[in-house]
Amino acid sequence: MGRRLLLLLLPQPRRRLRRPRRPLPYSDAELAQAVPAAAFEAYVRARMELVREEAEREGEERQRAELARLQALDEAREREREEGERERERVSE
Repeated sequence: MGRRLLLLLLPQPRRRLRRPRRPLPYSDAELAQAVPAAAFEAYVRARMELVREEAEREGEERQRAELARLQALDEAREREREEGERERERVSE
C-alpha cells in the first residue's frame, strides 16, 4: 500500500475526477489507519467533490431530458394547432 497510495493522495493539479472503474483495493478504515491524517482528509474531500460532480451531472442530464420532452410536447401541440387551422380553412371553403 505504501508509497503508491501516498502518491495518489497527494495534492494533484486540478483535473476532472473520475470514479474508479473497479472497487478500491482498500477500505476507508484501512486507509485512515495507514496514511497520515492530512492525506486521509484530502482523500475524503476529493471523494466528496467527486460525488457532488456526479450529482450535478446527473441533475443536468435530467434537466436536458425534461427540456427535450417539453420541446417535443410543444412541437406536437404546434403541429396539432396548424392541422386544426388547415382543417377549419378547408371546411370553411
